Amino acid sequence: MGELLALKIPSDPERLPEIEEFAERAGKAAGLDEHRCSMLGLVVTEAANNSIHHGNRGDPSLPVEISIVPHDNYLTITVKDTGHGFDPNLLPDPTAPENLMRDHGRGFLILRHFCRTVSTEKLADGFITIMQFDRIEPDEQPLG
Repeated sequence: MGELLALKIPSDPERLPEIEEFAERAGKAAGLDEHRCSMLGLVVTEAANNSIHHGNRGDPSLPVEISIVPHDNYLTITVKDTGHGFDPNLLPDPTAPENLMRDHGRGFLILRHFCRTVSTEKLADGFITIMQFDRIEPDEQPLG
């Protein structure tokens, strides 16, 4: 297991570029190629955006805490907010015809597409999203 990289920021959407840069730097430090660093940036930014807007309701006095821990074949990403949480299985299907033109509602679809696993957990002081992100794309994994 590698070194924990962490970022704690206020719930301000203006900070999303900083979050993306943090994630991409963490990816480089973990040895990801440029493409995977970009995908990691997308995943972490999307999860943090959900925490900012839905968990902390855009209240900049409330923090979002992000951690990235490298492992041999993947990275563990956690994004924590002070919200009450929700069941992502109850989210409307963003690919359903009635939802295609909506300008939101695709966050968990993105997370599930790019991550090995995505889980959520209600904590005493908030809500956490936990993701495993493969170091290399699954279809590029060596055989054997």
